[in-house]
Formats: sequence, structure tokens, C-alpha cells
Amino acid sequence: MLRQLLTLAAAAALTYAAVVTVLRADADTIWNGSNGFKIYVSPAKHSPDNIGCDNHGESTWARAAATTAAAGAGYDLVARGYSVRLGSGNFSANKNSSNAWGSHYHIPMHSNAPGLTSQWDCVAPYNLNTGASGTLLMHYPGSTGGAGLSDSLVYTLASQSPGRGLDKKISSTCCSEITATNAKAAYIESAFHTFNPDQDWLQTHSGWGWRVGWGVDRYLGYP
Repeated sequence: MLRQLLTLAAAAALTYAAVVTVLRADADTIWNGSNGFKIYVSPAKHSPDNIGCDNHGESTWARAAATTAAAGAGYDLVARGYSVRLGSGNFSANKNSSNAWGSHYHIPMHSNAPGLTSQWDCVAPYNLNTGASGTLLMHYPGSTGGAGLSDSLVYTLASQSPGRGLDKKISSTCCSEITATNAKAAYIESAFHTFNPDQDWLQTHSGWGWRVGWGVDRYLGYP
């Protein structure tokens, strides 16, 4: 009897350790889907963090929004049948994790900011037509898949945030999560955290996060 109790205790300890490993904040989370496509969603951590209006912390927000898009918004990527891996590291770690997993599509999710602090607009009255507002999608130059997915995500995401300055896609070599991923990348700058109407909208990701899954589905033909 004592041996059986010790065996059960050991098994319980191993099970608990496995759960803790899955739930660790620094470990990627993976959902296995059935439609054959692997989607890596990357809210890569900034260090130090980027802070916007109303003390918006980009890294904290991006993690919450990416989790919603992956598996927390109804009609999200997991609900649509995709295998999804939610990144937990910085830009380099998530890029490497995506490549090792064999992602088909790589989707970083971030909030945006202008290069000039004079373009910040955190206090009313706001300029709703400021160029430092709206949604921007970026893809690698010449990447048909990245451009196509970016087009679809512009369709499903743009016009949702209050800002109308961008709402478009561009080709870019700005970041390793565009230039060094094996998967086709569509990099989402969801809206500007330095434009307060956009920043307020960013916080409502539970209401628009499902649009990321819709954009992927729309591009891939609803697999």
C-alpha cells in the first residue's frame, strides 16, 4: 500500500510539473488544430517597453490582444481550426520558435508610434485624420503570400480603429520577424498607442481580436 501511495504521489507530482511547464509565462502556448495550417502569433516583448497615452504598455497590451486573437474572441484562430502557437519571448526568440515549429504564416501583433514625439496626440481635441493613426500591415518585399495575407488583414482590421491616417499595407525590411522567418509574414501594427482615440480602441481587443482569424480565413479560403 505504501509503495502504491508513493507511486501515485510521484505521478501526481509529474502531472503538476507538466501543467506548470505549460502555464509558465516564458513558454509558448500551442493549440493543435485540424485544418492543416500552422499560424504563429507573436506579441514580441520590447525591452524597455514602449509606453503611450494613458500609460499604455505595448508589450503587456500586445500579449493580451494576441491571446484574444489566438483563442479568446470567439471565431478566433483556434475556433476556426488552425494550429496556433502564441509566442512568449522577444523578437529573436519568437522568430526562432516560429521557424523551429514550421509555421506556415507568422503574424506579429503590436501597437504603433510615430518617429517624432511632436506627433503624439494624447489630449483632446484630437485630430482624427492625423497621419500617426490607423492600422498598418507590413510584409517582405516580393512575398506574394505575405502581401496577400496583409491585404486580407487590412480588409478585416482597417476602418475599425478611430484613426484614419494609415489603414494600408506596405512592404518593409524593418524587422527580423519579416526578413528572417521561414513562414510568410504579415506584421500587424494594430493602431497607434500615441494617439489616444486609437489607444482607447486598442484596449477593446476582445471585440475585434476575432478579425485576425477572419483575415487569415478570408485569405486561405476558409479551410
